[in-house]
Amino acid sequence: MLPASLAAIFASHRWRARSRVRRALVLNPFTPAPLAAQLATTLSDGDLQRVRLDPSLGEPLRRHAGGILALRRPVS
Repeated sequence: MLPASLAAIFASHRWRARSRVRRALVLNPFTPAPLAAQLATTLSDGDLQRVRLDPSLGEPLRRHAGGILALRRPVS
């Protein structure tokens, strides 16, 4: 799927409202980085962990996912 197609899916409220679609977009290595980073903030902790550990994704996105997880963890 071409990045332009991925951006069109992202722009569609119908598809963006679905958590599985958001997860698929973030996990797709061809999704433009800014879109993937924005959508990553909406993922569950489990999905973020998956992103953080996926070697097919860029290092900045994996670090971003780890940062979101760190912010969500309660401070003891």
